[in-house]
Amino acid sequence: LRVTLPDFRSNIEAMVDLALANGIEPVLITAPTAHRLGEEPEYLRGRWIEDLDQLVPLHQSYVEVVREVAAERNVVLCDLARQFEQIPHEKMVTLLMKDGIHFTPAGAETVASLLFRCLKNHELLPMADGSGPKRRPR
Repeated sequence: LRVTLPDFRSNIEAMVDLALANGIEPVLITAPTAHRLGEEPEYLRGRWIEDLDQLVPLHQSYVEVVREVAAERNVVLCDLARQFEQIPHEKMVTLLMKDGIHFTPAGAETVASLLFRCLKNHELLPMADGSGPKRRPR
């Protein structure tokens, strides 16, 4: 593992706390994947994981940490992972490269649209009058 799950949680918590302490509105984003149980790419064996059966559950563990930290710290969560899960797999594989993680150009456009909608829904975009976004109450 590149970063252990506890270290991952600590890192995210520290970044969120630092942002909040400096008047910055943090936005956490979950990472989508095209990987599916039973269809894990063989080339990943031995690179970051020995047991490919653990790939999808491991990824989900990291996604869940992001969700938990967002809820615990009451910060905005743009849950791309959940939104991508609702996309039919045949379309999703056109949005992610063969590695199942990085976005194709069409995927980047989809992500931009989803993030825009998330930021707009949470009133975190600049106002039409040029002023900054509204501050969320804590």
